[in-house]
Amino acid sequence: MPPCAVVFDCGSANTRIGLAHDAAPIVFPTQEGMKLYSCDHLRKNWQSGYKQLKVAPENHPVLLTKPNFPISKATTEKIAQIMFEDFKIPALHLIYPSVLSLYSYGSLTGLVVQSGNFESQFYPIYEGHILERTLTRGLPVAGQYLTEFLQDALAKKGLRCDYATANSIKERAFYVSMDLNNEQVNEEEFLLPDGSKITLGNEKYLIPEELYKSSIEYSPLHEFIFHALGRSDPELRPLLASKLVLAGGTTLLPGFGERLERELVNGAPQFKFMSGRTPRVVSQADRGNSAWLGGAILAQLPTFPNMCMSRDEYEEYGPSLVHTKFF
Repeated sequence: MPPCAVVFDCGSANTRIGLAHDAAPIVFPTQEGMKLYSCDHLRKNWQSGYKQLKVAPENHPVLLTKPNFPISKATTEKIAQIMFEDFKIPALHLIYPSVLSLYSYGSLTGLVVQSGNFESQFYPIYEGHILERTLTRGLPVAGQYLTEFLQDALAKKGLRCDYATANSIKERAFYVSMDLNNEQVNEEEFLLPDGSKITLGNEKYLIPEELYKSSIEYSPLHEFIFHALGRSDPELRPLLASKLVLAGGTTLLPGFGERLERELVNGAPQFKFMSGRTPRVVSQADRGNSAWLGGAILAQLPTFPNMCMSRDEYEEYGPSLVHTKFF
C-alpha cells in the first residue's frame, strides 16, 4: 500500500495541512509575503507545516495547491525544485484550489464562488478544468476588506481595535441581511483586549452589504457571476448555473448563500442568456476547508500516484516537466 499523501493548501491568510486520511486539516497563519508568492516565504511556510504535522517529508507524496492567479513559469518550476531538492519528497501533484473545492462537493463541473481573505473570485470549471478564457479580475471585497472596514467604523467612534480582534468580532457577529429595509437592530457588546467594550448594532449587517454595492470600480457580487456565465460556452451555462459552489471563509457568514441565490434569481431576467435557467447555490458546512477536503479526496484515489510527478521523472526531465504534467 503506497504511503499516505500530505495535502497542503496554502491560502493568502491561512495554510491547511494534513495527511489525506485525516478528518480535518491543521490550520495555521500563512507566512507574510505569500501573496507575492516569494519562494523564500513558500519554503518557510512548508517547513512550518511539516513541523506541525510531525511527519518526514521524504516519506510522503505531496498534493500542493497552486494559486488561482497566474504565476510565472519560473516560480512554478521553483516550487517543484524546492519540494524535490530541499524537502526530498518522493512525488508531487500541483492543482488549483478552486478545482479541489469543487471536488469536495463531489463534482467535476460547476462555478466556484471563492470568497476568502483578499478577494472574491469566480471560477467556471468543466470536467475538472478551469475555463480560463472566462476569468477576469475578482471582486476586492472579502474577509480582509470587511475586517478593515470594521476597524475604520470603530475609529470614527474614537475606538481603536487591532486587526486580529476586529477579525474575531467580524467572524462572530457579522451576517448578510435578506431584507435591509426590515432588519431589526440588535445591539451586541464585545470586550477588547485592553478591557474596554464596544457595542455593535447595524454594523453587523451593513458592513457585509459591501458585497452587494455597485461602484465605479466594481460590480456587486452576483453580477460577477452573471458575467462569468456570459463568457462561458452557451451549452455549458445550464450546467454551471445549476451548481454554484461556495468556498472560502467569507462565505461562512450567516445568510451568505441564501442572499446570493436570491440576488441571482431576481437578477437573471436582465440577462438574455439566463432565460429559462434558475441559478442554484450549493453550500456545505465545512466550506472554509473545501480546497483541502477536495485534495484529501483526490489524494486517496487509487489513480493518484499516476497523476503525480515522481522523483525519477523529476531527476530525468527536471522541474520544467510541471508545465506538461499539470495543466
